[in-house]
Amino acid sequence: MKRVVISGATGALGMALIGLCIKNEVEVLVLCRKGSARAERIPDHPRVHVQFCDLAQMRE
Repeated sequence: MKRVVISGATGALGMALIGLCIKNEVEVLVLCRKGSARAERIPDHPRVHVQFCDLAQMRE
């Protein structure tokens, strides 16, 4: 099974990409900011997994 990681998933492009991945049976890991008001837009689907994090806190 193919897998992808999507950041910016709650925006228009991210939501379209999630839908396309579901349609093509691709497993999705969504990176979403903790407390995002738009997180509820992410589809509840067995192939979609959400990880709450803040990319600004990532280090090299």
